[in-house]
This record gives sequence, C-alpha cells and structure tokens, in this order.
Amino acid sequence: MRYRAVASPGYLRRWWPDGPELVAGSQAPVVDFDRKDDLQDGFFRKVTGAELTAPRHYVPSSAEFAQAIRLGLGWGLLPEQQCLADLRSGALVELAPGRPVDVLLYWQRWKIDSPVLKQLTAAVRETASRQLRQPAT
Repeated sequence: MRYRAVASPGYLRRWWPDGPELVAGSQAPVVDFDRKDDLQDGFFRKVTGAELTAPRHYVPSSAEFAQAIRLGLGWGLLPEQQCLADLRSGALVELAPGRPVDVLLYWQRWKIDSPVLKQLTAAVRETASRQLRQPAT
C-alpha cells in the first residue's frame, strides 16, 4: 500500500510558511495512529536524516486520522486511496512529492479447511490485485 506525507494548506501556512518542506528539528505537530505507529518517524528519518521530535496527536481511527490531518492538527502519512482526491482538489498538500512510502500488506487467516474462508481469501486477493500497487519483482 502506498502512503503519501500530507498536510492541510492552513497547517502549512502556520508551520512551514516558506513551503511544504520537512525540516530536521521542526516542531511542527505530527499525527500518529497510536503509540506503536512508526510510519511518520521512519519517513521523517529517511527524508531528513534526523529523529522526529515534534509534538504528536494520537488518533486511532483511520477516518478520523485523515480528518485530523485535513483539519490541520498535524501532518501525517495517508494511504493514496484515502488522499488522492484531496491532493487533486488542493484540500491537502504533499510534503515530499516523489517520495512515497510503500508498505507491504499480508493476508493472514486460520488454517482451517473452510470453503467460506477460501472464498473470502480469493475475494481479498482479487480486490487487492486491482486496488493496490503490486511490489516490483
């Protein structure tokens, strides 16, 4: 699944008035899903070479996480499927264009011989192959 680092235009005007640029040592707030969410930290480290020490908001719900970013509580990484329309409309701005984060997803299920689980697995795989970017081989 491809993620993009995004923020609202209002957030950018307040915290990065010179443009959407991640800066080492920045105290601009970030939105994390929960205390185990290290996606923003890893991205920030990769882009700036520094540790992310900014204030954090924890929003452990996918829809509300995206809404918190749209409302300007902080910047964060959103799945492409969740932010592309907002990027196109200008409701969100990408912080590091051309530097997405790709996260591999895994389907796990019980090892029970069940026709229903087999059908569900086939449906998930088929939908994922159409909707998600496939890793390069």
